[in-house]
Amino acid sequence: MREGLDLTSNSNIDTDLVLDDIHSFVLRISLNRAHGGMGRPRPQFHLEHVNDRTASRTKSVEEMLDQLRTQIFSVLDELEFHESC
Repeated sequence: MREGLDLTSNSNIDTDLVLDDIHSFVLRISLNRAHGGMGRPRPQFHLEHVNDRTASRTKSVEEMLDQLRTQIFSVLDELEFHESC
């Protein structure tokens, strides 16, 4: 029988890193067709910041990358992690 993981701990065993210091982002890309199912598919980008429980939707790669960059720098600023950015 396989032992289960202890998910109640809030720290990584190998490091001093606390799991709250790990931020996760999820990107979903949907290809939507114009009304009536005709025409070229248009991409929509759904960016979720898991820790903050926020999500946004954009229609271009550039907008999505700008939002992701902004969110990453926001996390780093909160941690006062400026030296390596």
